[in-house]
Amino acid sequence: MASIISAGTTSGTALNMSADTTGNLALTTQGGTYTITVPNTTGTVALTSQLPVAGPAFSAYASSDLNVTSGTITKVTCNTEEFDTASCYDNTTNYRFTPNVAGYYQVTVQVYYNTNASSPSSFYNLIYKNGVAVKTNFLYATTSILLGQAPLTALISMNGTTDYLEFYARSSGGTSTFFGNGATNTFFQAFLARTA
Repeated sequence: MASIISAGTTSGTALNMSADTTGNLALTTQGGTYTITVPNTTGTVALTSQLPVAGPAFSAYASSDLNVTSGTITKVTCNTEEFDTASCYDNTTNYRFTPNVAGYYQVTVQVYYNTNASSPSSFYNLIYKNGVAVKTNFLYATTSILLGQAPLTALISMNGTTDYLEFYARSSGGTSTFFGNGATNTFFQAFLARTA
């Protein structure tokens, strides 16, 4: 018996596949070609139309340096997009990522910072979800100069409608500079790792 593939409508219904027991079945979608191994019994394999490969992804960076006051949690304004596949990142007003697919998002933020202070310095990256810090990292320098890059990566659940993410940073020990001027220095990015 031949394999049968029946596609759902564009409204987001599942794609159901039924096959016999003769071997593998190749499925080609927008995200690429997938090989599905058919078990030794007749069955049904279901894939949702919201595959991670088609989910939201963006990367944005700060186009200029940002001077911040010691001890102040400051939003990092990544205002230049490298890409934004679903137009979910606002790079002009509030610098938020509001994904339109529910799921688990891999998020990475980084600041290239310089604190030139007369005392030891510390530095934090903070990922905010809906206005509250949910992930952070911490660096501390015993000397008066703290210079380098501080990446933070986290996996965060998002509801696909109202949840949003923002990028903040904080330094202490003196006025700091967050270096911009390029995609390799200070950036904010995320992608859908898997649907909910």
